[in-house]
Amino acid sequence: MELKFQTFVRAQFYEAQRSLFSICFPENAGSAIESEDHYNWKFQKFPAIPSSYEYSATDGTDLVGYYAALPFNYTVKNQKLTCGMVCDVMTHPGYRGAGIFTKLGRYATENLAEHKIDFVSGYPIRPEVIPGHLKVGWFIAFQQPMYLRMVKLNFLFTKLGPLKKLSIIFNFLLRQYNFLFNCFSCANYQTSILNRGSFLQDNDYDSFFKLWSDEQEIFLNKNKAFLAWRTGAPGTEYQFVKLSKNNEMVGLAITRKVLLQEIPSLAILDLMILNSHQRGLKNLFIYLYQLAKSDCDLLVTMASPYIRRKYRFLENGFVRSHAVFSIIFKILNSQLNKQVFKDESKWHLMWIDSDDL
Repeated sequence: MELKFQTFVRAQFYEAQRSLFSICFPENAGSAIESEDHYNWKFQKFPAIPSSYEYSATDGTDLVGYYAALPFNYTVKNQKLTCGMVCDVMTHPGYRGAGIFTKLGRYATENLAEHKIDFVSGYPIRPEVIPGHLKVGWFIAFQQPMYLRMVKLNFLFTKLGPLKKLSIIFNFLLRQYNFLFNCFSCANYQTSILNRGSFLQDNDYDSFFKLWSDEQEIFLNKNKAFLAWRTGAPGTEYQFVKLSKNNEMVGLAITRKVLLQEIPSLAILDLMILNSHQRGLKNLFIYLYQLAKSDCDLLVTMASPYIRRKYRFLENGFVRSHAVFSIIFKILNSQLNKQVFKDESKWHLMWIDSDDL
């Protein structure tokens, strides 16, 4: 088998790429993620030039592998850097074991380095994909578990026939449990919810983000242009929960209602709060619980143990789940210090930094 690696040519391989996507990610069958609109949003509308980097592996005329990266902008210890956020990596199942994943990964990251991408990032949750990354210079920096707060237990009893009536009892007990975490809010803080359109027109975020970013060592540049793109995927709807004090924005949570493992969930994609306003966290979490209570069984987020401690997850009813993301990087700029990337306390990484949800 003679493989050819090259920059992805949409005019030649788009249909094959969509077919390969359906084979490799069957869980997305019938969803908006399979659509051409979603592909266009993801790879052609990102606010950068170029908007994405796409690569292919072919065997003759057949597409057998695909690899993509989006140029996210980060500040790392006051240095502006470009990260290639790697996504939609695929190998045709009929060709697995031929080294396509490793070879395509090497080709793609070498090309990204030529385009002055400083480092690449990935968020694998399946351990079987990690060895292929490690072979071409990636390293595991740290891990980020998913944290859950149970709102209702309907998902446990839905399929139990007559026993599903037990959910009434267990949900009552769970409400008492959650009541303990919903006490003692701070009267000086106010919460409000904005839809995407209202948020993008809100003038408070820019000044808030400047203050928040001044407190961070490594962070994604989540300006309005980025968030407009990130929350603009077809078929998605996001909520922006704003925390204020004296009419000034001091915190923000970005959420989306999704099905995770068939469980109705309110996912917290991002959570930011100024260091001097940590007392307002309780108000923010109470509001998120109330937002989830109507039609979700879980509040869920992905974060490092450092963020879990900083944002007091345990004190607000969250527990660690068995699902764990590995945060992996490959440094392409030789001037960067690998050890900085391994220090989870320097990072503010959540779902917003990935293409998940």
